[in-house]
Amino acid sequence: MDLITTSVHGLVHDNRRRVVPNKYNLFVSGSQVHALFKNIHPTILESQIKNFANLAQGRYIREFAYVLLALNFCEDTHASHISKRNIKKISDFKQLDYTEYIQSSKSIYLANKSAYDFCKLDFATDAWANFLASKMLTYGYFCRYLDIIELLQRKNYEYLKENTVYITQLKNLLGPFDHRVKGSGPDFIQETFKSWAFLLGIIDLDTGGKLSNYTKKDRLDYLKKHTGYISGGKQEYAILRNLKKSKIKIKLHPEEEIRMISFMRLVNLEGWRRQYNSALYSALRRLRILYFLNYNYKKEIKIGELYKDEKLKSIISHFKGDFSILWDLIHLECGGLKFQTIDDNKKYSSLTEFILEKIIKVKGSSFLEDLKGVETKSIYFEAAWPLFKKINTKNLRIMPLRKFDINNFNKYCPQGEWIEWIQKN
Repeated sequence: MDLITTSVHGLVHDNRRRVVPNKYNLFVSGSQVHALFKNIHPTILESQIKNFANLAQGRYIREFAYVLLALNFCEDTHASHISKRNIKKISDFKQLDYTEYIQSSKSIYLANKSAYDFCKLDFATDAWANFLASKMLTYGYFCRYLDIIELLQRKNYEYLKENTVYITQLKNLLGPFDHRVKGSGPDFIQETFKSWAFLLGIIDLDTGGKLSNYTKKDRLDYLKKHTGYISGGKQEYAILRNLKKSKIKIKLHPEEEIRMISFMRLVNLEGWRRQYNSALYSALRRLRILYFLNYNYKKEIKIGELYKDEKLKSIISHFKGDFSILWDLIHLECGGLKFQTIDDNKKYSSLTEFILEKIIKVKGSSFLEDLKGVETKSIYFEAAWPLFKKINTKNLRIMPLRKFDINNFNKYCPQGEWIEWIQKN
């Protein structure tokens, strides 16, 4: 919690001085002006910030800077330059025009009004927690986190007669599933979500121990003593550190409109680096599907309608290679969208649940036990991929239960005639 608070204060402080911070110095600036760290020796404080910046070759700080965008505290003035790419036809996508947007090394951040409003709130107060919680409930990846908690709780009870969710199950089913590297940036964010969700009062934990009795006041009082990584290092939030499983009650639910930030995030970084054409193909398919489904929010759509969509067919005709619309939809669910799925009049809360049921039908309920294991690869991906060609999509329907903020997304997406064309229904 001290990281998010410090970073926002750093953004505002530097912007007031007409300094536009990068993802490293905003933490330094925030630590210098926020009273949260007044009792920490400057040398120790500097060391903790450097340690965080160096974790996992900088992946943690890259992901954390992305969270600032996802929570809508700022704009990335470098990444937004991608919106100046004028795409008149699909062949206008040139690899050299997009390599600078694959990573955030050139990113600089401009605080917005909500960052200034947040800085007026005292750390670990009720108003501070409510403000931050409201931000979290429109952050797509965090909404996915809550969705998977709810899904696992139901499936564990249905098949294993357990009321608990295992943290490893949650990590293994959360996604995105393109790749999974132990200690990667997304894994760090997933671990962070556990602390944020509990301490902000978004979820209750029923462990059978003292955590079960923590009121919101208790959590905020605890937070005042244990502020987070900068003051306590990796061992901070000790009450959650060894949490392996728990009954979880979701108290605050995601909003219907969420933020999905960037065109470049429609594919993982390794995909853009190593297989640009394949990554571009995936990103453009998913981009069209995003717009198509946003226009059909809360409407039932046959999967076949997507296959027949003229704009999607136009994208497919420019590239070679197999693809699965089901997998593209799962990827979008990992970003926070949610598609109720109807198969032969049986309803599933999401496409993720529908595919999970297909996997369990093949592998048995032991697959839920397998999800409890610490994996270095995605067993959900490996189990699901062979099924996509076997699933009969003829009568399969989906209904988008969430929409995304198009205006915010378009700040970080190429523009031009062709993009305008695929945006239209």
